Amino acid sequence: MAVPIMLKTDQNTDIPEGNTALMEFTLTDYDHTTPVPVSSVDTATLTLYHNDTGVIINEREDVNVKGYLDADGKFSMILEADDNVMLAAGDAVDSEVHVALITITATGVEGAIVFKREFWMTILNQRQVPNYEEPEE
Repeated sequence: MAVPIMLKTDQNTDIPEGNTALMEFTLTDYDHTTPVPVSSVDTATLTLYHNDTGVIINEREDVNVKGYLDADGKFSMILEADDNVMLAAGDAVDSEVHVALITITATGVEGAIVFKREFWMTILNQRQVPNYEEPEE
């Protein structure tokens, strides 16, 4: 089973509810070193969903994200605050996992490339939750 890539803020791997998060990677050919330029990309889509239920978040299902690839194959996209909302009701949970599925089809040096990658995010509930303690100043 593939290990998911955990998105990170500049602080840690958890994303407080309603905050932004940066997704970044470089699309490479089969040799894992040659960048695939955006001119070779046929399609690039994003689907954002709740890991436990499969519910689509913020209407981000098969959204075209080709514009987030640069000429050198670097993908860089900021997930907005509305992309990182808690779907669990009330104070029932203190965190949940969201998944951003990126699917890219391209033509590389050695032929067709199909790239699918899951980025997993732990979203922290910012409401008062059981066992929550205010940090001491």
